[in-house]
Amino acid sequence: VEPNEDHISALKREINEEFNVEIEVFGLQKKIEHQYVDFYLEMYCYDCSLITNNFVLNDHSQIMWFDPKNPIELNWLPADIAVVEYLRSNQV
Repeated sequence: VEPNEDHISALKREINEEFNVEIEVFGLQKKIEHQYVDFYLEMYCYDCSLITNNFVLNDHSQIMWFDPKNPIELNWLPADIAVVEYLRSNQV
């Protein structure tokens, strides 16, 4: 989040910068806090919908979609595991 920027504006900006898509943000679903060895993370997870879907991978090599009821097996980071577990249990 940049100075003088709220979380929703930051999310929209980051998604656009990284994937060249526009999103609509509805509401906060979950706040994740996790202490890694060398930094502390606060991650705000929002319910969103795509407005445009012309994905361009500007910062990533791959994008994947999965059903939260059956998440794919990946090497999830600890904070991401909390998000996947939340999605699985809440069927968002």
